[in-house]
Amino acid sequence: MKTAVSYFTLLLLFGTVLSTTGYSNAHKWACDITLAKKNYVSHEPIWLDITLSNISDDTLRTHGLDVPNHRQFFVLVTDQYGDSVQYTGPNWNIATSPGRLLLDPGETDYGSFDLTKLFASFDINSGYSVPLMRFPYIPRGTYTVHVLFDGVTPNELSFSIVEPEGEDAKALRAMESTLRTLDRDHPKPTADKLAQIADRYPNRPFSEMCLYLAHFYSHMNEMKQGTYSDEAKRAFSGVLLEHYPNSGHAKDWLWSVTHQLTDGKVQELEREETMSILDRLLEDHPDTRCYRFAEQKKRRLLKDVK
Repeated sequence: MKTAVSYFTLLLLFGTVLSTTGYSNAHKWACDITLAKKNYVSHEPIWLDITLSNISDDTLRTHGLDVPNHRQFFVLVTDQYGDSVQYTGPNWNIATSPGRLLLDPGETDYGSFDLTKLFASFDINSGYSVPLMRFPYIPRGTYTVHVLFDGVTPNELSFSIVEPEGEDAKALRAMESTLRTLDRDHPKPTADKLAQIADRYPNRPFSEMCLYLAHFYSHMNEMKQGTYSDEAKRAFSGVLLEHYPNSGHAKDWLWSVTHQLTDGKVQELEREETMSILDRLLEDHPDTRCYRFAEQKKRRLLKDVK
């Protein structure tokens, strides 16, 4: 069940959990965090990669790297003055639940989280009139990200957010002007323009969302009418995986391409079909987030067979 937890309470929990459980759990978990780079532009996704390892001699039950921030797993960001940035991501009240993930000794859990969604600013204007629900951002400046898992704190990482320049600024301005003219009753022209922008500025920080919105607006009326098929959703998730295998959204897209709607219920595909999809993704996209999520899913499927 979701619950509203104030950021002040969150900080208190961070300090309390660290002081009371850090020593005992240091021999259970190892946690490593990485950022792909140090400088990002406004509205660019900032994917924080986290790897949790069971370094104990026992199988441990945990929620793993599911959703921050709960009593076991926290992500915090501070600005250049050491002040905490307000957390705006989800909060789950799962303190009484032991978790459903079982990690054997030496086994890992991997997750990737967009800091712009966890710490989105809604008070300071970025200078770009794009929908913040689609293009969240953190104001320009220098920041440090901190992670706590069950009392264990990995290294801290610093990053900066700067003004877009060159092709990045052109792509953002093009999306800004296109989205400003959106007619929700007739969204197809906007969808076509967004698709053109995605083609014109491939592999830019905003091209993934641009392609997603082009598809979304192309099928908006079908979605409203409930005629947008499960097969179409799965197919487009596959397109996104092929175009942007290093996106942190690869986890969600991977789930989509390995599940289907059967008799009104969402079910995983047959094991052989799922394995075939995972093997193809592993072969086609080495050294990407897609690869890491696919490898993790395959490992757990094989584990369930034993």
